[in-house]
Amino acid sequence: MGARGGAVLVAALGIVGAFRLLQPEALVPARLAPPETGLGRLLWKKWYVDELYNALIVRPVVWLSREVLWKIVDQRIVDGLLVNGTAKAARAAGGWKPAADR
Repeated sequence: MGARGGAVLVAALGIVGAFRLLQPEALVPARLAPPETGLGRLLWKKWYVDELYNALIVRPVVWLSREVLWKIVDQRIVDGLLVNGTAKAARAAGGWKPAADR
């Protein structure tokens, strides 16, 4: 038996073993099944990885980008000081004449 035959044999044994452990005739639809408890509930909720990621990564990054980067850095510093400040300084300097030209 070559490598392919061994792989097919292992796959077949895995399928037979899964059917014996799973017992498909005993399965019921999810809407009729009792609610999960204990480790089953933890596994059903995927170890709460999505909830943890949302709380620890997504929400702080959204807050930082909205409250700090957008409202302070962009609106106050970039738009306010650099863009509008430069325009105000240019307007002020446009009306200024050196003492020799007066």
